[in-house]
Formats: sequence, structure tokens, C-alpha cells
Amino acid sequence: MSTNNGAQINIKSLVEFNKTLSNFSAKLQECFTQMDNSINRLGNDWKDDKYTEFKTQFSVHVKKLQPLSEELKKYKEHSEKHWIPVIEKFLNNKVK
Repeated sequence: MSTNNGAQINIKSLVEFNKTLSNFSAKLQECFTQMDNSINRLGNDWKDDKYTEFKTQFSVHVKKLQPLSEELKKYKEHSEKHWIPVIEKFLNNKVK
């Protein structure tokens, strides 16, 4: 689809992209949970101060990634609530 201002949009591609974003966000959350469980199990066997240091440093890096998952969710929701309906409305009006 092309708009009056020259933008070209394929709604099927946008919907597919949203599904991919949703899957990526969910997998990130799943990985965070798995890593948290795994690092805690590691602590059962690693019994010195270096474990605490490692866990602290590792957590710093994980916390940097967590906002990405939230932003992906927000983008997907915004796209579903705003962009997809706007494009569908445009397409429906163009067909008539």
C-alpha cells in the first residue's frame, strides 16, 4: 500500500513483525527466569566470595537488558492499538 505522502506499508508484514516482537519479548523473559534459576543453583555449589561478586556483576548486565523486553511489549501494543487500525481503515477506504 502507498499513502498520499509516499509511505509504503504492507499490513501483513507489520502484523508478522508484531508477532516476532511478541515472541522475542516472551523469550527474553523466559531466559531471564532461566538464568536467575541457574545462577541460584550455581550458588549452591560455589561457596566463596567470588560467587557473590560474580552474581552481582552478572545481575548488573541482566538489568540492562530487561527494559528491552518491556519496550518491545509497548511497541507491539502501540502498533496493535494505533498503526494497524489506521492502516486497515486507510485500506478499507481506498478499496471503496
